Amino acid sequence: MEGVVSSGIATARRSDPVSSHVAARAMAESGRGRGHAALVLGLVRSHPGETAGEIAVRSGSAGQALDSVQVTRLLIDGEVFGDGE
Repeated sequence: MEGVVSSGIATARRSDPVSSHVAARAMAESGRGRGHAALVLGLVRSHPGETAGEIAVRSGSAGQALDSVQVTRLLIDGEVFGDGE
């Protein structure tokens, strides 16, 4: 994806502040980013047609409360389906 610096599965755009790059690296190194992507993929497959907000609510029920922005970013960046950089 143009303008995105990737650290494993968590990403930060080149224009993002240093704190975003630090957070992206921490997510990638901890494996949480891949865990979130796997969770969202499972929820999308189990509940096709639901909105990012609905998937976010379901993620909380699964013990990993993501917000709709996090779900949307995972889907847009292609990370859920393995298309991310």
